[in-house]
Amino acid sequence: MADFDIAFKKTMGFEDGYVNDKDDDGRETKYGISKKQYKSLNIRELTLNEVKNIYKRDYWNKIKGNNIRSQDVANNLFDCAVHCGVPIASRLLQKVLGVKQDGIIGPITLGSLNKSEPDVVVSKFKNERVKYYIDICKRKKSQRKFFFGWVTRAMEV
Repeated sequence: MADFDIAFKKTMGFEDGYVNDKDDDGRETKYGISKKQYKSLNIRELTLNEVKNIYKRDYWNKIKGNNIRSQDVANNLFDCAVHCGVPIASRLLQKVLGVKQDGIIGPITLGSLNKSEPDVVVSKFKNERVKYYIDICKRKKSQRKFFFGWVTRAMEV
């Protein structure tokens, strides 16, 4: 089964320290944790250990990472969940698997995922993730400056 520490390390390779970009929908962020999502946290003062705990509780556990057989699939799903949100990452995976797109990783999604060929799932998932980023940039021109970084991240996970 997949290992959280491996996925966490991979995702942290894409997340910077403290950033507050006026064009970033997350606004104030540190290591991928945004003030928009975590209103009560002092983002600037977050420690890496606190971030790791948040990632495990709010992302890894919700995608049922410990139940995913392929580490590569888990890395990709986890990174997308951190970057785009758990419901979006889950729906993209469900689209790839051809199961109901309810945004929740449950037994049907996991069963289908763990019976699938990991390389095929990862390839299709990356494509869906890029399509999602294209859609964002079509809807919000201010986000276009992030596009190539997003795509690079999706392809390198």
